[in-house]
Amino acid sequence: MLRAALLSLACLSLVFVSPALAQYGRRPNRPPQGQQQPKLPPVTVTNAKVEGFEQGAIKINNGQQTYLVSPRATKASITGPALPDVLATGMWISFTIKMDQKYSPQEDIAALEIFTPSDVKVPGIQRENDDRVYVSGKLTSLNKTGKVSIQTVDLQTRKPYTIKAQLAEGAKVTLALSDPSVVKYIRVGDTVTVVGKLLKPAVDNQVGLVVGEEFEITLNAAEPLTLAKKKKEKATEKPATEKAAAEKPAAEKPAALKPAAPGAKPAEKPAEKPKTPDKAAG
Repeated sequence: MLRAALLSLACLSLVFVSPALAQYGRRPNRPPQGQQQPKLPPVTVTNAKVEGFEQGAIKINNGQQTYLVSPRATKASITGPALPDVLATGMWISFTIKMDQKYSPQEDIAALEIFTPSDVKVPGIQRENDDRVYVSGKLTSLNKTGKVSIQTVDLQTRKPYTIKAQLAEGAKVTLALSDPSVVKYIRVGDTVTVVGKLLKPAVDNQVGLVVGEEFEITLNAAEPLTLAKKKKEKATEKPATEKAAAEKPAAEKPAALKPAAPGAKPAEKPAEKPKTPDKAAG
């Protein structure tokens, strides 16, 4: 039944193409001239737990119904805890830190937020009091020891600055991102609210089918988002030649000679055959 539902979801999502698919060159099937294409009813599934993934679809349950969601995100946001390993150059980060009058950090960064710039959240430096400064800017460098460089600007003077600081050990990281690509971070146990089109209602204990267009993702607070496992698997993956060598069975070693039992006679060597005298040349 689940396989049939997934097949139905795949077929219907191709027929009723969302704007997100249309922008990548896929054209929706056009109905015959004079006949309007049936519109799918809108649907919103709120506060649903992610239970798993089935052939590219996200399986969610809101406590009453279960849905398979085909992600066609045109809008998405994600909030919640993460580990420092998710940091990468090019991200926008913000934090509050103790600084002197020349914007030189006087302590390590204990907590930071990875965010998406907007009209409400503008990158820049803003002094909160004599020694506490709010820093928001683009992460331009990051090394293995936790030293970071942030490119930013003084919001009052518009003077650009490059802030160099150190991440504290165990620094807390929070995500507050808004971008359709964050759907890839959804994990089992996270909570989502999905807005989209209803392909099949969830009735009589059957799994409903939804084309998800907008996602609001809340990460499981007990399990901060980490990318360390994926990075480790990629780094430790052996080349095909090494894999073949590892899988090749080792050559058999000759059996070790067993020591003779006490009092046993040593094994006699086989008698050598007498040499045949060479014939004299005639």
